[in-house]
Amino acid sequence: SVISQPAHNETLPIALNITKTFEIGGYAHTGGGRPVLRVEISLDQGETWLTSTIDRKERPNAFGMYWCWVWWAISIPVADLVECREIWCRAW
Repeated sequence: SVISQPAHNETLPIALNITKTFEIGGYAHTGGGRPVLRVEISLDQGETWLTSTIDRKERPNAFGMYWCWVWWAISIPVADLVECREIWCRAW
């Protein structure tokens, strides 16, 4: 899975946006024709995980296989990013 938003080294003025939300998004693929069932992000280096929303454009082929990447996104309150050092993602 890949994080495409925020961009690498993107900065967010926390004080100016503390009451707003910030969208984190990207794309994911599991390989082997298996569908992506879940994409999660962590703001605390893997201690807790938040479930994102998956935008699946592809339908399975005649053999029930999925070959395309899916897009995912999650809106996070900016206040939750105050102590965040890294954003992690995982998919399966």
